Amino acid sequence: MNFKSSNQFEHLLNGPLPKRGGLSCPAKPWLKRYRELNPVGHRSAHQSHWDPDFILAALNWAGPAALQTSELELVERRHFVLPHFTMEEDKVRLNSPPGDFAGSDAFAFALGLARESEKTERALEECPSPAEALQHLVAPEQKRWAEFDRLENGIKLVDLMQHLLLGSSQRFVRWLDEPTEIPNGLYDLIDEHRGPVFLLVGHTHRVWDGASPFPRLFGEELESIAGEKGKHLLGLDLLRTHQPATQLERLAVERKVGIQDWGGPISIRCEALQLQHVDDALLDPLRTLQQNNALLILHPAQSERLARFLSEAPKAPKHVVVVLEGPTEKKNAALANQLYDCRQRRAWDFVGTDGDGVGLLALPSLGFLPAQARGDFCNAGSALFETLQHHCHKESLLEVLFNPVASKSCASFAALNLLTKNFQSTH
Repeated sequence: MNFKSSNQFEHLLNGPLPKRGGLSCPAKPWLKRYRELNPVGHRSAHQSHWDPDFILAALNWAGPAALQTSELELVERRHFVLPHFTMEEDKVRLNSPPGDFAGSDAFAFALGLARESEKTERALEECPSPAEALQHLVAPEQKRWAEFDRLENGIKLVDLMQHLLLGSSQRFVRWLDEPTEIPNGLYDLIDEHRGPVFLLVGHTHRVWDGASPFPRLFGEELESIAGEKGKHLLGLDLLRTHQPATQLERLAVERKVGIQDWGGPISIRCEALQLQHVDDALLDPLRTLQQNNALLILHPAQSERLARFLSEAPKAPKHVVVVLEGPTEKKNAALANQLYDCRQRRAWDFVGTDGDGVGLLALPSLGFLPAQARGDFCNAGSALFETLQHHCHKESLLEVLFNPVASKSCASFAALNLLTKNFQSTH
């Protein structure tokens, strides 16, 4: 496996990153390396003028408050949500899906804002007047910025300059830790289960959605929320992101068919599923798992909490599938045979791919992806695989499934297919 493409930038990934429950992490020490990385989502990071794509995307996503804040708070939600911002006691908070990547993703965003603030500060220092500084910042994209200035959104270029100065290049990210205990009921369920126990880690929310009767029962309502026919899963994402109270209704429906939330992990007793209500794409593998009385445990890619769960579970899972996503030139989901952690400079080999699997390059955040880099990238690092290696039984089969982030193929189907294929080959 050749990972030479990572050598161009892996030395730029050193520096402090936010930790759950830790101190506020400063962006300033990273700014020089960030400019050299010149990430794909911030293509003018190395230039002295503003990057309209980055700034306008940040403004549309996070609003002026995020541009003005010097400290960004981050909180992981228990289940998958679309990343979004809220104001909590005059503080800007980024609400993220659960995962080890959350802290680095928030940090990459704060770094981008810090870099644009740094450009603004330097322009004011080097130019004779604020008007000339503003002219320098917008000059290469003057027509585009002029169009922005004419928009009736209440924000002018001079306001944008003020927002970035208020936020300053001295930005911080504070990763709030909201520890949750896993109820003993999950461990009792695993201990008493008489069929195979399988563990799926990472991007597994579509397995949960596909097994649930909720999207089928309320499909029209979910399409209405999404505003487009056939987009019921987008409607489901919007619902759990912006109307979390409805999650209680969903969980009540699902408990009747063997699906239960345990404070983050989700258990699916396949024996109790109503197959007429599952997603068509998952029907065949779920039918096989039901026939074999399988118990599925879905867990976010949170290495610390996964370690606690595996250390307290009464028995190790027979088969573990880690589902990762990221940018790639490949079209469909594929097994990975190796992963190289670019920050830790450590490689992991995986079995069962006959040497023709994907070689993954792991970054702390896909927000650090350099524009010139080529390869198959994800945002899961060594900590996750150290956890799995340490706590899983030697006889447990570990496979890593990589899905292109823009793929229309069903990664959840591929993950369940792996479970059924390997279970059938050993029985």
